[in-house]
Amino acid sequence: MNQRRRQGGFGLRRQPADLFIDLRGDLRQIAIFGGLGGVYFFEELSRGADGAMTGFPYPEALRAIREHFVAGRRDEARALFYRWLPLIRYETQPGATPGTAVGIRKEILRRRGWIASALVRPPAPVLDAATQTELDELLAAVVS
Repeated sequence: MNQRRRQGGFGLRRQPADLFIDLRGDLRQIAIFGGLGGVYFFEELSRGADGAMTGFPYPEALRAIREHFVAGRRDEARALFYRWLPLIRYETQPGATPGTAVGIRKEILRRRGWIASALVRPPAPVLDAATQTELDELLAAVVS
């Protein structure tokens, strides 16, 4: 069946937020998660998502955002989300060479001591000096 023609289905022309609203109405007992690296995490929560499926290397930040949100502290959730958004956005690297986001994520995890090596397999590029410097600056600005 052509998904674009299915009434109320997962049409390719629909925005994720619209899908959350539709799904939440029909499937209250099923958890709904956003994705896309958490780039729209606050908006997804606002539309009924229960969380996000992402490999963001600061899961405690996403947890805190969600905890504020579900406790009714939307302003705190939004402020915390916007604090982390530059790193979330930088990590996703839309349009970059495939694997760049994985390389950035692994480098952050290495710096946190969670993994021993940030080595990535081809075709993912090794992070160059400029990217490492940008990451240094971004982490200094975002992580307290």
